[in-house]
Amino acid sequence: MYSVDDSYILKICTYQNNREEFEREYLFYNYFRGIINVPQVFVYDNSKKIIDKDFMIYRKIEGDNLYSLWHTYT
Repeated sequence: MYSVDDSYILKICTYQNNREEFEREYLFYNYFRGIINVPQVFVYDNSKKIIDKDFMIYRKIEGDNLYSLWHTYT
């Protein structure tokens, strides 16, 4: 994952074994859009024409990263 202008996230599927999960994440974002706070995906590309991996670009959601807070929950 890469932050772009602190407003967008570029996420690249680096492991081919994770392609199905990566696509599922994209589908979940689209399904839950407008229902819960999920990123707005601008680009999802699995064609490998631009780079040789699947990738997506989405708007960064403001707030704390769940990964950094996970250990504080009971």
